Amino acid sequence: MEAAANRRSLLRLLTLRRALWVIAPLLIVGTLLAQTRGGATPADNALRALNEGRYDEVEQILGAQNDPRSIALRARAHIERGRYAEAEKLLAGPAKAQPTSDAALELGLLQLTLGRRDEGRRTLERVLDLPEAGSAADNLRLARAAYGLAVLSSGVVL
Repeated sequence: MEAAANRRSLLRLLTLRRALWVIAPLLIVGTLLAQTRGGATPADNALRALNEGRYDEVEQILGAQNDPRSIALRARAHIERGRYAEAEKLLAGPAKAQPTSDAALELGLLQLTLGRRDEGRRTLERVLDLPEAGSAADNLRLARAAYGLAVLSSGVVL
């Protein structure tokens, strides 16, 4: 709980411009690292397809995968095609079950995109309650959630 409170205090100190200078390079490096790992898992292959704009392939690659990362990737493919309701339906259950997961992050960002600022804020704040970020994926998730909240607090619409 103390770590989450410290993150929220830090978030209040960040302005949008400062957040962009800190978070943007992390997002770029994280994406590049994810793309150069060779696509060892179905989720890695789906991420590559998503980044290359091959949205229909994402569903084919992930098939019956039901982990939060795979669900988040499938939802992002729906979002890219403008299928917001399908994406939200796909994300709701996993985000509730695992509020610090990739699915919860994507749901929070989708809620902000749809103009549901209070819901999006609550969802992203729960993502930031991750007890301890132990991996690069955890840190990237926290960075994306913090960026979403920084944009929200600046009044910019996603």
